[in-house]
Amino acid sequence: VFQTPGPPDGIPDTGVATFFVPNITKTYQYNVRVDHEMTDNNKLFFRYVWQDNESPSNNARDASLGTVFDGHFANGVISDTHIFSPTVVNELRFGYNRNRTDFDVPRFDITDFNIFTNVGNDGIFGIGAYGGTPQFFTAEEYHLVDVVSLNLGDHGVKAGFEYRWNQDDSDFQFLTRGYVTFDGMFDFAASLPNEVSVRIDPRATGTPEIVGTPHNFRQSEWAFFLQDEGPLALAEVVGRSHDLGGSG
Repeated sequence: VFQTPGPPDGIPDTGVATFFVPNITKTYQYNVRVDHEMTDNNKLFFRYVWQDNESPSNNARDASLGTVFDGHFANGVISDTHIFSPTVVNELRFGYNRNRTDFDVPRFDITDFNIFTNVGNDGIFGIGAYGGTPQFFTAEEYHLVDVVSLNLGDHGVKAGFEYRWNQDDSDFQFLTRGYVTFDGMFDFAASLPNEVSVRIDPRATGTPEIVGTPHNFRQSEWAFFLQDEGPLALAEVVGRSHDLGGSG
């Protein structure tokens, strides 16, 4: 910093400084497990895991312009094992998985500015909030499995089915607040950008509508199987997959 009247040559000096700031992540995990013998022939099992991850902004210039990370992860399963007879056992199981990851910015009114110099592409990056935020990723999976085990002397036979349902409701709002680049500090001072980008809906008429990339993906899968663990082993699997995808 120069005092008045400025540097000896009268030309304001500019420079780039690099420094590191701490990045803090907090993780909270909760577990619940139940093993219950309801009767001599029936057992119930339950497990649920929940985890939260938090990472606050580490933007040294302005915390409200930094990226905030929130992650929520859940996994659960419940199963029932029933002994019908010494030779027949059935296991019914239902499972659930959920993964939600959010990258957000407290302030959305500041466009992502990047200033490049003409030498070596070295310059000042990210004056505003990162243009790739916010990002919201949410994926869920449900599955149902039923397996019957038969003990037929020298044959061990298993038969069952499995059904899975997957869905993705993510939204990657890249460039919804705009992205601006300048060829140097003087172009920035004169408000002469060389690139201005924003994501819009090409189907819109009239005033362009700024949009992200919302997902509405769905997938279902099912399968049946038969397995013979006897002297002459036999195994057969029949399945089908059905996918639905779209945006909206």
